[in-house]
Amino acid sequence: MESMALLETTTTRLDLVGFDPEEVGGVLSRTIASPEFVASPRMATLLAFLVGEWLAGREKSIKEYGIALSVFGKDASFDPSSNAVVRVEAGRLRRLLAEYARGTGANQPVVLHIPKGCYVPRLVSPSHGVTTTCDASPAGAPPCRHHVTVVSCGLSSEDGSGWAESIHEAFPVFREHCARITEALGGRLAEEGADRFVACFGWPQSLEHAAHRGVTAAMEIVTTLDQHPALSRVKARAGVATGWVVSGSIGGSPNRVTPALLGDVVGVATTIFSHAPPGSVLVSEATRKLTPRICQTEAPTVPLASGGGAWRVTAVSPLGDVLPHLGASPLIGRKHELGLLCGRWSRAVGREGQVAVVTGEPGIGKSRLVQELWATIEPQAAERWLLRALPTDRGCSFAPIRKRIAEAASIGKDDDTPAILDKLADLLRHAGETDALAQPLLESLFGLPEDGRLADLPARQRKDSTLALLVRLMLAAARQGPLLVVVEDAHWLDPSTREFVYLLARTIAAAPVFLVVTTRPEAEACIRRLPRATVLELAPLGNSDAERLIDEIVGPGAITPDCRGSIVEKAEGIPLFIEELARTVIAPGTPPDGVPGSLIDLFMARLDRLGDNRLLAQVASVIGRDFQGDFLAALLDVPSSTFATAIRQLIEDEILLPVADDCNGFLCFRHILLRDAAYESILPQQRRAFHERIARALSTRTRFTVDRRPEFIASHFDKADRPHESAPLWFEAGQAAMRVFANEEAQHHLEAGLKALDRIPAAERPKRLEADILTALGVVIRIAKGYGASGLYPLYKRARTLCREFGTREQEAAAFAGCWTYLAGRGKWEEATDLARNCANNAARARNANLLLEARRMIGTSALYQGRLVTARAWLDKVLVRYDIGRYKPSHGYDAGVAAAAYSAWALWLQGDETVATANASLALTTAAAQNHAPSMAMALGWHVILDILRGEIDAALDHGGQLRKLSDEHGFAHWRPLGDFGAAWHALLRLGDRSALTTMSSAIDDFRRLWGGFLSPILWITMAQGHLGGDHELGLAAIDAAWSFSASQSEHLWDAEILRVSGEFALAEATPNYDSAVRHFRQAISVARAQDAVALERRAAARLAEVEACRATEAAALLKRTA
Repeated sequence: MESMALLETTTTRLDLVGFDPEEVGGVLSRTIASPEFVASPRMATLLAFLVGEWLAGREKSIKEYGIALSVFGKDASFDPSSNAVVRVEAGRLRRLLAEYARGTGANQPVVLHIPKGCYVPRLVSPSHGVTTTCDASPAGAPPCRHHVTVVSCGLSSEDGSGWAESIHEAFPVFREHCARITEALGGRLAEEGADRFVACFGWPQSLEHAAHRGVTAAMEIVTTLDQHPALSRVKARAGVATGWVVSGSIGGSPNRVTPALLGDVVGVATTIFSHAPPGSVLVSEATRKLTPRICQTEAPTVPLASGGGAWRVTAVSPLGDVLPHLGASPLIGRKHELGLLCGRWSRAVGREGQVAVVTGEPGIGKSRLVQELWATIEPQAAERWLLRALPTDRGCSFAPIRKRIAEAASIGKDDDTPAILDKLADLLRHAGETDALAQPLLESLFGLPEDGRLADLPARQRKDSTLALLVRLMLAAARQGPLLVVVEDAHWLDPSTREFVYLLARTIAAAPVFLVVTTRPEAEACIRRLPRATVLELAPLGNSDAERLIDEIVGPGAITPDCRGSIVEKAEGIPLFIEELARTVIAPGTPPDGVPGSLIDLFMARLDRLGDNRLLAQVASVIGRDFQGDFLAALLDVPSSTFATAIRQLIEDEILLPVADDCNGFLCFRHILLRDAAYESILPQQRRAFHERIARALSTRTRFTVDRRPEFIASHFDKADRPHESAPLWFEAGQAAMRVFANEEAQHHLEAGLKALDRIPAAERPKRLEADILTALGVVIRIAKGYGASGLYPLYKRARTLCREFGTREQEAAAFAGCWTYLAGRGKWEEATDLARNCANNAARARNANLLLEARRMIGTSALYQGRLVTARAWLDKVLVRYDIGRYKPSHGYDAGVAAAAYSAWALWLQGDETVATANASLALTTAAAQNHAPSMAMALGWHVILDILRGEIDAALDHGGQLRKLSDEHGFAHWRPLGDFGAAWHALLRLGDRSALTTMSSAIDDFRRLWGGFLSPILWITMAQGHLGGDHELGLAAIDAAWSFSASQSEHLWDAEILRVSGEFALAEATPNYDSAVRHFRQAISVARAQDAVALERRAAARLAEVEACRATEAAALLKRTA
């Protein structure tokens, strides 16, 4: 044996702290022959080497370099500063020695121990050796959450009659039978009743394969009763369930601790037990899902009175044998993908900017592939920009970019505002940035106080300027040499950063930049379809590659083919699962008797082995996947030396990864699922306490200002059940997002603020804050989703009620304006007029000029849709006369000047003044462009499409519709897109003769009505109906009927004359032209248009009437039919 050969070469030393070398050799031999070390030959080899060097008197030369060369086969180029293999393996050896001291070596007088900070062994008592273990004592364990499998089992007589004398006599023997099987499989009896026992698997130590163990125990308990004569006349039955419990301990002694479990899973197991027939085992759906290929079950399920079902188990496969893994996992099975990325990098080096999207499910190896790419190209790359998205950042605008800018500017956690300002200025100077607004834009990005330089910059323009600045900074970095930009986990990107990535992809065509984006399949389409992107979808590893990966981890031939096959089957080709299954179940202290079937149990088992460090990992998980080391230390209030030791241990245990070099810098969990497991293991009341401590620390500690984001602090207060404190912060975050046109983020923050307020008792709720949030949220929703958005009217109605009782005149006016948008979207223009007048009255009393201008615009718009053109013109002209682009901003959804000009253009054309109508339509477009306000530009383009249709300008409709579609796609305006589609389809129908365009027009109408509520649909239906003339007559009539129905049920009468005229056209298009009906409709159209002062529509109907009368006089029916 290698260890004995090493011992034979040692020289005698007499100063080994009272022990002679023979005794030390005996201790070593017993240790490496123990079950703990037999399963870990790599650890046995390492321990034998260290003891041999110690005995040989070379303890001063036991260094990382020598260990790496002698034990781990490294060559002379090994660098301990960049390769932690020795430190990691030494940590595993310490834990294995502690496990031995607590287990097999507990009765030995002395055991080997390796103190932290060195590699020189010592002989100590077993009790001293146990102090280094990571396992917590069950007896003293505080209550915590565990993922467990519970088995409820009991006896019944052979005929199923329940309690009988035979059962009573057999019960003590049955208890011993259950206890023996349960404890042999790692479980514990948790509860004893009059007729049953409850066993727990996964407490006090989590078990990766707890569900498998529980079902195995239940089957063995039920099927082996005949081995006991006292049990020959009875039968057993069992119910098994898996889930979360709160666990502690009750009674018992140090040798037999009784778990105390609280949770639904115990009741579920007992309920399932009560339904189990004698001699059977039933399992819950959760348990069955964790053991899909291990347990054979019968279908259908046994129904339960509480709902759901239980499955009867017919067979359980035996647990496999697993040996410890060796080394770290390399990149396997991705040669082709890596070669493709390297080829794209070569093009980028030649100034052909490249974009690659690496997509795949969690754990497929996206980040690992990109890491290998960077390792391959690092000598050629000047710099790497890493933008990592986190789920907690989805509502925080530009979060990943802000972190990257902070790194580039060397902004530290202790920097105050002047220092940050100086560093941002240096960053801009080195980038050659000359824009005067660059500095204030970056200051705004970091949430620093504004000095007024951006006050006159509209929100959309501010956002566009910020995006352009960030792209310029990236291109400045690329001027120093080829640049790799990695956007990691793009499915968690906030909408603003998504815009940046999209803009970046369009910008780098001629730059030495390679943009690599990793994302999951469920990511937004705009990420998966970036311009000029190479999409690389990672598939699961094949079986051969999976087996190679297992062999790299555990060593070739170290496990049986059946065991390897089991891992391959359970992991389903996901490298993370393969790696974690192999690494976790064979870690020191874990019985090598099975392969886990659940990843959550796998992670929980790793956390359980952390001992006291488990608390540190749990608190870190409450902060998030990424956290600041010294911030965590401040929360825990522990000495820096103790904290540093714990962090190093967690890094050695591969729980955490360092983002910076020292433990006080930034760290992150090795995987998001590991962070989730740590978080789920905390009791709810403890979580709330941790969240509150974090929120208060972030609110009060100025040294952590870089991390102080209102939405981040608000989320912690929310999870701490402190809605009074979270609601104002959510409102603050929503307002900040609105200022930079981050509408999706703003909606998220404001809705979170409302949810927080809803948790406050009505009598204590801050009503003015609630009204502010409601009105702000309404603006965001109708900009982003249209007037037809669900929930918009109840939201504004609630705001109006609050404002009447507790709000200001200005708040009440804003609420009236919001309600107007809802009614307007549904064509209820009479009611909308009343609301608009109320809004104007309150705005005038509040002396809010901006809102008063908007209210007058709403009055004019309401009159226009009702067909009162003269009144509409009067109000819209008032707006245009008073509108000053330098004074008024689009603060209530759409710019009042743009809306007034666009609607005035309709009114002017209808009244016959085409020249001024054209001028006002152009004015709407130029004003929207000057305001740099995307929603207002969408309105200007959309209403121009309607004007083009009224005028018959087919090509103009295509142009404006195309611009609207592009704008909608860029900004996510799904509610404006249908008008663009309609204009393009109308052009295809009339200019290209494409009859299929009618289907597109119908779909566009449906989408517009769904997103807006119904207004404007009559003119769309009538336009489509005219496309059916000479075609499908019935579809055309159906469209006319829909237009008439809407006009009759609502108060939108602007299109009545056109509906009547087109009805007359269809009367002429019948197989036998109905001249009387046509004449009647044309005359009615003339009458309606004249009453509305719609000169253009009156002329159009009169011209057709004249043609019909002339044709009737000459009886030229054929000509009439042809010209129709």
